[in-house]
Amino acid sequence: MVDPGRKVGNALPGSPFILDDGTEKRQFTFTGNVVDLHAFLMSDVKEETKLYTTGAPYVIPKPSA
Repeated sequence: MVDPGRKVGNALPGSPFILDDGTEKRQFTFTGNVVDLHAFLMSDVKEETKLYTTGAPYVIPKPSA
């Protein structure tokens, strides 16, 4: 028996990424490209943060005063 209206799984949309500021490590998802995500984080983070995506990790520096 098959239910055609049934949805399978609890998949999250987009690509996963991890942010690690040294005290807390959190995983999120995003849709778009990594360049836009990196640019957003460069203008928004308060502490030095590591961004882990499917490639090499990026270090987002703490903003200078």
